[in-house]
Amino acid sequence: QKFFRLRYQKKAKEIINQNHKELFLLLENIIIKFKFDYKHSMTFWGDSLFLLNFYLKFKPKLTLEFGSGASTLVFCYGAKLLNKNFSNDYKIISIDENESYLDHIVKPAIPQDYRQYIDIQFSETDLKYYKNDLGIYYKNKPKEKIDLIYVDGPQFNKGVYDKSEYKYNEKNLMNIKTKPFDSDTIDILEQNNGLVVIIDQRISSVWKLIKYTRHRIINRKYFFSAKK
Repeated sequence: QKFFRLRYQKKAKEIINQNHKELFLLLENIIIKFKFDYKHSMTFWGDSLFLLNFYLKFKPKLTLEFGSGASTLVFCYGAKLLNKNFSNDYKIISIDENESYLDHIVKPAIPQDYRQYIDIQFSETDLKYYKNDLGIYYKNKPKEKIDLIYVDGPQFNKGVYDKSEYKYNEKNLMNIKTKPFDSDTIDILEQNNGLVVIIDQRISSVWKLIKYTRHRIINRKYFFSAKK
């Protein structure tokens, strides 16, 4: 599996460089700032190509992204292409729990001409039990009708920011022994029909969301190479 995924990631980087040079340069810049090792850095290229192709094919009017980063640039670039070729109605709302990271990494990476398509928001997180399962969610979520959700946050891996200059702590998360699942989608499903959700490599969140939204799921699919 590792061999095939790395091959896919290398090919994805090559395709983005050849066909989407503007996006390629933006991704290179932000990936360097993440300061990850080679293996982790390569995952962004596979993710980016998958998300771009999905976004351009699906053409969601309003995309809600939980967890900002390289994918934010992908969605903005996609919105720019769609708005140029179709209409001026494609927008993204991106939410993250790390305000310092947003201010120093994500927001400066967004080119001026992309900013008309994106609303980047900071939100604190909170915890809630769904029967016996602990969920983590963003306190502030939009009320608009959502067409596409990309779940890559909130982050709750202990120590995930320990080596980062943008380390932060939320008091309500400090003493949790059980890793919570990302539960925002459950609340949004109550307000939206025909919603498409992409979940990024969060196996526990996938199964918990299936468990609590099974009656609302029309179809689900696993994308092996991109781990989505």
